[in-house]
Amino acid sequence: MEKTLNKVSDSVDKKEENVTPSNQKNDETLKKSYSFDEAFAEATKYFKGDELAANVWINKYALKDSAGNIYESNPDMMHKRLAKEIARVEEKYDNSYSEKEIYDVLKGFKYIVPQGGPMTGIGNDYQIGSLSNCFVIGNDGNSDSYGGVMKIDEEQVAQDGRRGALMLSTSIKHPDAEHFIDAKMDGTKVTGANVSVRIDHEFMKAVKSDSDYVQQYPINSEDPQFTNTVSAKRLWDKIIHNAWKSAEPGILFWDTIIDESIPDCYADLGFRTVSTNPCGEIPLCPYDSCRLLAVNLYSYVENPFTEEATFNYEKFNTHVGMAQRIMDDIVDLENEKISKIIDKIESDPEGLEVKRTELNLWKKIKTKAIEGRRTGVGITAEGDMLAALNYKYGTPEATTFSTDIHKKLALSAYRSSVDMARDRGSFPVYDSVREEKNPMIKRIKAADENLYNDMVKYGRRNIALLTIAPTGTTSMMTQTSSGIEPVFMVSYMRRKKVNPNDQNSRVDFVDEVGDSWEEYNVFHHKFMTWLEVKGYDTDEVAAMNAEDLQKIVAKSPYYGATANDVDWVEKVRLQGSVQKWIDHSISVTVNVPNECTEDLVSQIYMTGWEEGCKGITVYRDGSRSGVLVSKDEKKDEEKDKVISAFLETQAPKRPVKLEAEIIKFNNESEKWIAVIGLLDGRPYEIFTGGAEESFSILSQVDKGWV
Repeated sequence: MEKTLNKVSDSVDKKEENVTPSNQKNDETLKKSYSFDEAFAEATKYFKGDELAANVWINKYALKDSAGNIYESNPDMMHKRLAKEIARVEEKYDNSYSEKEIYDVLKGFKYIVPQGGPMTGIGNDYQIGSLSNCFVIGNDGNSDSYGGVMKIDEEQVAQDGRRGALMLSTSIKHPDAEHFIDAKMDGTKVTGANVSVRIDHEFMKAVKSDSDYVQQYPINSEDPQFTNTVSAKRLWDKIIHNAWKSAEPGILFWDTIIDESIPDCYADLGFRTVSTNPCGEIPLCPYDSCRLLAVNLYSYVENPFTEEATFNYEKFNTHVGMAQRIMDDIVDLENEKISKIIDKIESDPEGLEVKRTELNLWKKIKTKAIEGRRTGVGITAEGDMLAALNYKYGTPEATTFSTDIHKKLALSAYRSSVDMARDRGSFPVYDSVREEKNPMIKRIKAADENLYNDMVKYGRRNIALLTIAPTGTTSMMTQTSSGIEPVFMVSYMRRKKVNPNDQNSRVDFVDEVGDSWEEYNVFHHKFMTWLEVKGYDTDEVAAMNAEDLQKIVAKSPYYGATANDVDWVEKVRLQGSVQKWIDHSISVTVNVPNECTEDLVSQIYMTGWEEGCKGITVYRDGSRSGVLVSKDEKKDEEKDKVISAFLETQAPKRPVKLEAEIIKFNNESEKWIAVIGLLDGRPYEIFTGGAEESFSILSQVDKGWV
């Protein structure tokens, strides 16, 4: 196997030697830089007055150098940059798309939308960075040791200071699973990661029958060193309580993930799934990564919000095929980027011993990308598509239509990947015999036997193709609902996280962990489109009080179909039904009202397993600070004196006396202590210093601490 990989790597490297990026720094168009105000003005005009979209685009996606200088003033410049680079890759292959054809499906965020890393990094020669949205670093699942922890810690050099997210997960079979389930409950130990529990069928059956469940370490061993018998129902109830209280942990139905996984047909060749990306939509093997792209479903609705509304299947089929081709081109572009990263590391002045881990990591990532050519074609605007076609999200009729759309998307994407295998070659380890019993492959065969036969004959270009990611900032660009989710609400306040490098941002809200947020009051864009189609004066509607506005909303297809209104059973059924045509997974959150019971959360999770979902998360309204906040919720916050005192930037007046906790810790090699003053059980002030100063610190007890 090693010999085969070396040959593949050699052939790719030789191709790359003949490829010259089209926008080197001597390109005159890249020399002009823009001030933030210049770019903001142009981008706001581009987004028709949507300042939030303009601000997010500039800070996240506009072309910049490492010093933050801005070289694009509007998204059209970005789309031309992307089209030029993707077309350059297309030219290497037969039946290539032209730069204009690619630009036409990218422009205006109307049809095909590369997400995150691809939008930021393609054609950016000012910075050396990967195009991947996320990685899984190596862990065989049994490296529960200091050496294993140190290995993972060393490999996180790959993030290199980039703002990111983490997915932390553990198997319910691990004897320490109960401690992991509680990891985020105090809100301080784990603040920068999503937490999920990997649950197997055996555990779920034990929950239903209220029987015992045996944990073990190592979890995959036939002869474990340690076992522990627990009540499955008691552990389940703890998961449910924590999810009800704090929206975590989420659940990954691990046996379903593995059983359905096409890459796991090649587990012995290095494609065994060990984790997922932070939002759970792509299960990944060690050193694999994902790049994301969304197809904007709303744009295929003709005559939206009218009785003549129809879905343009022909255009959709064509564009899905293009989307899969573009994603495969992005894999080539990613390999170019990784080659530059490797070259940079090798040229760095540090000795090999210092940079060995980072160098080997990127070589493993490149090898995995070459072997599997994994892609992440997804969708956005599901909620708006359904509303525009006069379906009500969360009804059986809407679920049936959505499932059919995703079936057609899967067949079109797989057809494109098979055609590319014929023209470009299949992913190197493709083996039809390994895959023939896979449930996803069997569904494709039943739906389109000609496609299956061609796949057996030519192979497939990509080991796995499809996903549905949460398209948060992408949906700001498309001005649609996010991913497969319903519209959050028709009228809402939006919070955008303020990062240290964001320019000209204001802080309107500070949450309980100290993160800063900027707030915007907005109406959902496509609701405004509905208003215009129905002949309403949008300015008048925007100025209405809540009662009058609700009367208008009640006439729209969004009524009763927003995030907190959708029937949770039907939403879980939608996820399970669509999941059958997604070879990776789906990131989706079931929103329930604040008064939702723990028993209801339990039913949601159980139904998710029974319906064939690969993972599920429940968010109970108000269980923690959200990005999207209703105006009424904001008012309620202000009424709560204890909460508002901690959310405002002005500290509440200090009482004469405070309770305090004393904590001992190491600050590098020095012993320190901290004295934390508590107000209403939450940190108010802190004094800290070296142990030698401890007596002077503790003497402050007489000055107002109890």
